Amino acid sequence: MKKFRIASLILFSMFTNCSSDFTSQHTDCLDKAAYKISSVNIQSNDSDLLFLKNILEDDSVKIVLLGDYGNIDTVSFSGKTKLVKFLHEKCGFDVIAFENSFYDCAKGWELTKQNNDYNSSISLALGSLPAFKSGNCAYEAFIKYLQNTLNSKNPLIFAGIGNGLSSFKHEDFIADVNRLNLLKTNDENERLIKIIRSLDPNPFAPSYPDSGIIKYNVNFLDTLLERVNKQDYPEFSDLDREFWLHVIRGLIQSNLYYNELKLNYIDALNKLNTGKTDNLIWLVEKKYPGKKIIIWADNFSACRGFKHIEFSKQRGDFLKNVYSLDDALYDTYRNKVYSIILTSYQSELGVEPEFTLEYSVEHSGFKYAFLNLRDKTGLDCIGNYFYTGALLREEKAEWNKVLDGFFVYSK
Repeated sequence: MKKFRIASLILFSMFTNCSSDFTSQHTDCLDKAAYKISSVNIQSNDSDLLFLKNILEDDSVKIVLLGDYGNIDTVSFSGKTKLVKFLHEKCGFDVIAFENSFYDCAKGWELTKQNNDYNSSISLALGSLPAFKSGNCAYEAFIKYLQNTLNSKNPLIFAGIGNGLSSFKHEDFIADVNRLNLLKTNDENERLIKIIRSLDPNPFAPSYPDSGIIKYNVNFLDTLLERVNKQDYPEFSDLDREFWLHVIRGLIQSNLYYNELKLNYIDALNKLNTGKTDNLIWLVEKKYPGKKIIIWADNFSACRGFKHIEFSKQRGDFLKNVYSLDDALYDTYRNKVYSIILTSYQSELGVEPEFTLEYSVEHSGFKYAFLNLRDKTGLDCIGNYFYTGALLREEKAEWNKVLDGFFVYSK
């Protein structure tokens, strides 16, 4: 027993010294590589983010992805809100896009302009996103900021890039479709109602429509696509036509998703991400040309190059085949896209191991820190191959091939 205790103490001492050396080494490097952020309070001075403006201007970035854990906490929400405010006011980003329904968010923005009120319309448009149901103080500060921009000369426009429908009443959607004269009979009206009711906004729904029903739905939606293409009355502009083509294609993709999900989860997810990208590219190129766009996303959507990640054993290598939203955008716009993910040491996922980026930041005197992975000076010191818990597990990667910036915070 005595020998066992001595051996345990030796092992503990070796591990502690190793951990201490690692942290000390990274502390020195973080002083050179990381930008210190003083506060995530939206009312705080934003001079601590001016470095980000220089980074984005260097590469003429026009799309910024802001990721988070998904089950977003108050600090993370506050950090994203401060970044949104800075990007809008100091960097000229005038559109914020969410991974929610393309149609719902367009409808929500239309109502926002009509009523001069962000609060009710955005809660309808984004109601299916967990973070926008919380009602926490960070959420309230975010909505208040959006409302303030609405009353200014430069409102922050919100949009969606997701497929299908999720939040608005189905009757509103059917009414819009009927105004376009796309439905010819009452039977077609009822058929469309059944289709949209069968689409669960939860992509992990435990039950899926039957394959035969999916094929039946898709055939009918293809008919609606043809009718949209043939629509020719004067008030229906080319932009209107393109918008509705995206909406109907989104409904088709949502139907096919359930069928493909049963066959291959990754293939189904990749097609879903491709649909989101198509919607976003339309927003960038057609709906809001010349405007720079913020994407409010989760960390998985804000990463690319999953083949460069050493996934944990619990996950296996199948995730290496993911083709994410950031993958698709980066293939199209290259360095004009900049992805940032938010991650913390004291996350709800539990304490990170002692060799992660989060641990190093936490024990380096940084409450909030930003690491720019496009800066080779910093990476030469800290190294680009390290562990982080940003994707819900402690995993290692060549992170400069996966994303562009880490925003690390403490709770």
